[in-house]
Amino acid sequence: MFKRKRARGSANIEVLVAASIVLAVIGVLSSMVPRLGNVWKASRNNQLANHELANQLERLTTIPESQLSQALENLQVSSDLRDALHDVVLGHQLLDDANGRRIVLSIDWERIVDAKPITMVAWLPIQKKNGEEQVKTETRGAP
Repeated sequence: MFKRKRARGSANIEVLVAASIVLAVIGVLSSMVPRLGNVWKASRNNQLANHELANQLERLTTIPESQLSQALENLQVSSDLRDALHDVVLGHQLLDDANGRRIVLSIDWERIVDAKPITMVAWLPIQKKNGEEQVKTETRGAP
């Protein structure tokens, strides 16, 4: 009967196509790995900065009003954060306006890309003046 000749060379083409696809995927993945590492590091640094601001604000809101300005002047970044972030700077403001009395803390450090500093705000508790509350509440009777 008839014998079919096997086409030689088609397997070689298939191997060549598969190898080129694998090399293309490896090339794309190898360029993404450093970028993913940078994203992970930036995310970790942002989380550390947020925790630092939250801890500082929690501590500052428990300090008595008479010692608050002195505590703000002596405000420093924790040693752990100073070791983790390069050129870290902690800024502060004490604001008192129509929105209430509040502390605004901001933190900035040297990053790969330019970014705005991270900022957090904490409102201070309302202080009583001469035994009276500053905030007046209104009561209404039933109609």
